[in-house]
Amino acid sequence: MQIFISWSGEMSKQVASVLRDWLPSVIQAVTPWMSDEDLKKGARWSGSLAEQLEKTDLGICCLTPDNLDSPWLHFEAGALAKHVGAAHVCPYLFKVEPSDLEGPLREFQATRAEREDTKKLLATINGTLAKQGLSAAQLSKAFDLWWPDLENRLGTILAVYPAPKPRRGVPEMVEETLELVRGLARGQREAVTAAVEKYRANIMRQLTNRIKEAQAEIAEQNALGRAAARLAAKAPDLTELDEPSVRQKEPTD
Repeated sequence: MQIFISWSGEMSKQVASVLRDWLPSVIQAVTPWMSDEDLKKGARWSGSLAEQLEKTDLGICCLTPDNLDSPWLHFEAGALAKHVGAAHVCPYLFKVEPSDLEGPLREFQATRAEREDTKKLLATINGTLAKQGLSAAQLSKAFDLWWPDLENRLGTILAVYPAPKPRRGVPEMVEETLELVRGLARGQREAVTAAVEKYRANIMRQLTNRIKEAQAEIAEQNALGRAAARLAAKAPDLTELDEPSVRQKEPTD
């Protein structure tokens, strides 16, 4: 089962990376996926990401104090919800409280980056696996074994990013949203342009081939005409022959 891990911003990326590496240690049947680069705004929604989304069964959105207002994160969460259903979109809150969430993110079942909440998230993931999942006892044992590792790695992130950035004002949020929309529109225009160029090249190739075929047919007809002319030039002119000379002599009495 593939899990799509969404992130935005450096702190969120670190949390996503830790989850990607840690989840298969607890539940071996899952394959987490996250983009390696923070491709800004509309450029990030590439064909590769769309392809990964098609393979996804569950999504985790890594929320941190500095990305709650990220239009991209809201956009990606909406795309995940449309594909896998709201019940399978799980915001993972790192130093964020559910009361901090705004907009569509409030509609999802949020998970704090704490022991008990994280264990509930693993139970949700395991339940999605159905027969491939672990038994309750196996899951509990695996989680107890691996939780200290996750706790330590998340603590390391907090040491690197101790102070969250102040939340942005409305004008900044509006500007980023506009840039996101422009980026998406630019990507669509580029795709249409590429399709038109491909169609034009195909038409030109067909026309070129037809012209070559027509030229070959004309050349063949010209060759036949020249051959016929040569044959005609070599044939005797019957009109110049003396009729008496070709008439057989009549027998005499």
